[in-house]
Amino acid sequence: MKTYILIIEGDAVSGYSAYFPDVLGCVTAGDSLDEIRRLAAEALALHLEGDTAPPARSLAEILADPEVASDLDGSELYVPVAYDAEQFAAA
Repeated sequence: MKTYILIIEGDAVSGYSAYFPDVLGCVTAGDSLDEIRRLAAEALALHLEGDTAPPARSLAEILADPEVASDLDGSELYVPVAYDAEQFAAA
């Protein structure tokens, strides 16, 4: 099992968007934080379906990445999302 860091941006007024910096192109959006967390796990599973899951970095490693850090303004939330390839392969 791997745990990917989800970066959530936005607010309750305008809505939320989120992305996984370790899974390029895997994004989601929603009206609430609960919705984002639920949709993120689904988006991750669908995005990686049939592919080899890329390496997952820790939050510290992600924040130390200049490409990621340059896009952050300090208002983001960081949420770990578990991904188990075997669980989704069996489904």
